[in-house]
Amino acid sequence: QSSTDLIYELLGNSDIVKDYVKYRRLHKANPKDSLSKKSYDRALCKVEMAVSSLHNNLKAGKKAQDVKKRKLAEKLLNHWGTYYY
Repeated sequence: QSSTDLIYELLGNSDIVKDYVKYRRLHKANPKDSLSKKSYDRALCKVEMAVSSLHNNLKAGKKAQDVKKRKLAEKLLNHWGTYYY
């Protein structure tokens, strides 16, 4: 699974995810454009914060679905090099 697939699985089709996908596409289309790079970086930061927050909320959960989502969140956080505990 790609990181975008994991993001959709964790956060759904929220506005944060839509912005991330839009700015990621724009940045890939024109990587030298500084405005698209800044927009992509901001969108990615929002997604990282949302995934980190979700991970924190799921830590205490014992249900199988919570454990699965927590592991997906940890996979993304590791991919991004983001600290979690």
